[in-house]
Amino acid sequence: MDTSFPTTSINSKSQVLPQGSQQSLQNTSAIPKPFINIVEQPATKALRFRYKCEGRSAGSIPGVNSTPENKTYPTIEIVGYEGDVVIVASCVTKDPPYRQHPHYLVGKDGCKDGICTLVLTGETRRAVFSNLGVQCVKKSEIKSALEVRERLQVDPFRTRFGHKDQPSSIDLNVVRLCFQAFLKTESGVKPLQPVVSEPIHDKKAILDLVIYRLCCCSAKVDGGDRIILLCEKIAKDDIKFIKIRFYELDNDNQLIWEDYAEFQPTDVHKQTAIAFKTPRYYNEDVSEKAKIFIQLVRSSDGVQSKPLPFEYYSDLDQTKRKRLKTGGHPKNILRTESQKYANRQHYHFQNDIEDTSNMKNNNFWNIPTLPATEVESELSPVNDNANLQNMSQFRNLMMPVIQQQPSHQQDQQQQQPLVYEENKEHQRQQQYQYQHNNECQQQQQHHHHHQQHQHQPSQNTMNFLPNVSGEEGTTLSGLLAFVDGENFINFTSDDLRLSNLSITT
Repeated sequence: MDTSFPTTSINSKSQVLPQGSQQSLQNTSAIPKPFINIVEQPATKALRFRYKCEGRSAGSIPGVNSTPENKTYPTIEIVGYEGDVVIVASCVTKDPPYRQHPHYLVGKDGCKDGICTLVLTGETRRAVFSNLGVQCVKKSEIKSALEVRERLQVDPFRTRFGHKDQPSSIDLNVVRLCFQAFLKTESGVKPLQPVVSEPIHDKKAILDLVIYRLCCCSAKVDGGDRIILLCEKIAKDDIKFIKIRFYELDNDNQLIWEDYAEFQPTDVHKQTAIAFKTPRYYNEDVSEKAKIFIQLVRSSDGVQSKPLPFEYYSDLDQTKRKRLKTGGHPKNILRTESQKYANRQHYHFQNDIEDTSNMKNNNFWNIPTLPATEVESELSPVNDNANLQNMSQFRNLMMPVIQQQPSHQQDQQQQQPLVYEENKEHQRQQQYQYQHNNECQQQQQHHHHHQQHQHQPSQNTMNFLPNVSGEEGTTLSGLLAFVDGENFINFTSDDLRLSNLSITT
């Protein structure tokens, strides 16, 4: 700082001028009071704060209107004064009352001890800070940095330095530039009202909002569809301020609808993915797809991401897509599936009828069959009509009993619910045909058995036979042990001779 212009006391009740505005006249004199006007504000998120250990240069703060082709820098103008002026720039906190910030302003010319000094002479009324950077300090260095500023008496708003003992109250990721002007007059040095710039955020702390990908770019008008969004990494402190905005514009780019997605902070995965539910669209009777936009919004500072296109469709559109995929109307599809189901049921019924008539399914038998070796060993070739000549005749006696008992598979099939009315009618016809076939077979079997020997056991006798399962065969004496002796002659000897066997009616 130039020692020829000592820091002068400033009224603590003075107000800060808004950006780009001019100071109102304080008196009725014809000559207005000089004031400081910010011509070019600094860019708020274009600079990364650097530590001292990173090097001497900390970059340059660009202007808010700076472009690669036309670069601009923070610029101020002294209005209403012609003469020599000393400009002092320093860092202050983002919130009023504006206190000195521990971060340093560094640059090539006029920067020392964290402040920058520039002298305007002659007709020059503007000061351009083209090589001004921000050098951040560590938390352990906050107190020492503010003590240097206190010793130099750099305190534009007379807020003093009590915050040097409260480092946690200072936001190290954002600063404001404070511009002071000291006029050299005949009566001495006259200070002007200080002004502050827009906040300058550390670029590494404030990340841009960017949507990289959506797992789905459409949803139903009813809302509630779950979608996953991939985005740029979000700072942990900003998660509670992040919103997902849905909005629609008309042909004149006027907002006609907006709403926000539903999600919780726990739905943010690794700060780079968000699982959310879509909001309900305001018009559920849309005939065509509604073209809208989706974007990320940070409510703390109003930053928005680049919007991406999104679509809302009605359930009718979804039905049409299903028709195109399946190739027909849903009723035709149901009718086709019903016919397939009926054909499968008819096929199973036919197989059960054939298995019953041919007696090839062992599940119909209530008793195990005799192995061929045991039949040959126990049955002797005796030509006696009163005796059981072979096992095939004994099986023929069981035919009427078996035919009266429906198979277990048929019971299950008859108990299955029939979904459609057409299938019900078809199944009733199949059951009627099946019962009719059973009655015909029973009549044929009854006529056949009636012509056999009169000493053969009756069907009532066969009904007393137990349901024996397990081995594939047994001896004749073991089988007769289960038969009720009411209709047979009782035997006490285990060695049964076929010659002594007789049957009573």
